[in-house]
Amino acid sequence: MSGERDCFEMEKRCRRKDGSELCGHLTVSLARDARRQPAFLIAMLADASERQRLQEHLREAEKMEVIGRLAGGIAHDFNNLLTGILLYCDLLTAGLESGGLETYGLETHGLETHEFETHEFETHELERSGLRQHVQEVRMAGEQGAALTQQLLAIARKQVARPRPIPINGIVTSTENLLRRLIGEQIELVLALDSALDSGTLYVLADPAQLRQILMNLVLNARDALPQGGKIWLITRAAEFPGEASGNAASGTARRAASLTVKDNGCGMDAETRARLFEPFFTTKKPGEGTGLGLATVQRIVNEAGGMIEVESKPGQGASIEVFLPAAFPVETRPASPPHKA
Repeated sequence: MSGERDCFEMEKRCRRKDGSELCGHLTVSLARDARRQPAFLIAMLADASERQRLQEHLREAEKMEVIGRLAGGIAHDFNNLLTGILLYCDLLTAGLESGGLETYGLETHGLETHEFETHEFETHELERSGLRQHVQEVRMAGEQGAALTQQLLAIARKQVARPRPIPINGIVTSTENLLRRLIGEQIELVLALDSALDSGTLYVLADPAQLRQILMNLVLNARDALPQGGKIWLITRAAEFPGEASGNAASGTARRAASLTVKDNGCGMDAETRARLFEPFFTTKKPGEGTGLGLATVQRIVNEAGGMIEVESKPGQGASIEVFLPAAFPVETRPASPPHKA
């Protein structure tokens, strides 16, 4: 009103009469009288929530572009390193399979093999078996590192997955040891795998590396909800896509699916957190402890595979995230088509 400026704009958090909040864009303009003296102000408040949301999405897109450039820059060199690790793992495995005693620094000193005591051979065989297990775990960790690189590229560049029929129980059991090391000794990992998925008659249609990525992200997310320790359950079962049978009342059928559930007895989530759970870069962790990309990756993989996700959680009551992926049947066990009705 002193006439020092004609207008100004500012963003303000506003509250509606019903108590809900909005992002308001306030514009205040100065009106002058016939003598060009300040007379009154004209104020206009506009709801800028949508504009703010679009700006946030733009910032996220810019972050994704940066991640894409970064991933493209490091993927080549990183994969070269992993290739060397995997090659040496294969060489170690081949050496262990050959059964040479010199591999363990055991020299015969001119003695015949039968002169060794039986219990010594049993001890060495146990050692060989243990070393073979260690090499396999190193190789699995290397493969997982390569898969992580591909996932980072996939997030930024939308790489096409290579789904094929695979046994979901096999993916879970082959990753079990690595998961136990990642979650720590204070957390108990419990597996409850549906034996029907071990029969070879029902597979899940997915990319193996991506399925391991889903499993890793969900388990690590559950681990972070258990800072004082607790339990994580990995559950598989033969299922149907939720709601499809009721939605298709005429036939009463639903698509077959294989279900993977990761459940914990941790701190749980409120409704607001559940609503934003799969947003890229959304995280409840402290700065530096999480990127907010893990569950966004899970959702992208599941959507591209034609699956779906269900989340159940309440504050203080833990969380359960169930992933449904399309079932795939071997040719020889594929269910017969219903007879054609004239």
